[in-house]
Amino acid sequence: MGQVAPARELFEATLRSAELRNLPQISQRCYTALGLLALESGDTLQAETALVQAVTMIEALRAPLPSEELRTAFVADKLGPYTALMKLCLESVPPRVADALQYAEGARARALAEMLGRSVQSVIQPRDPYEAQLMVQLTELRE
Repeated sequence: MGQVAPARELFEATLRSAELRNLPQISQRCYTALGLLALESGDTLQAETALVQAVTMIEALRAPLPSEELRTAFVADKLGPYTALMKLCLESVPPRVADALQYAEGARARALAEMLGRSVQSVIQPRDPYEAQLMVQLTELRE
């Protein structure tokens, strides 16, 4: 617990700097870290506030991406705040099951969209060598 305060101060300073410089991805990571630190120290109200802000920023950053593949890939390494919020909601007294399900639904919907996208891609068959080459390039770009 003795290391939480200096870490929190560092993340708060980084957050202020990121917001002044309009760096939302860094701000989002700071909110996530601050939320997790607050959870660790038992401050559930501050944790939820920070984690909700992180999720809001993730969704705002994700929305303008041009394809579902890019949106899914973008969120893949950013599931921590969603998971922490679900856990926080389920551990509250009384448990806030509906809120936890709402966060889970967002993650589940993204996973389903990714799965459907992959299954549709595997069904497409090239009709000629040119399309085959385009599909190879598309696969490389996706990777």
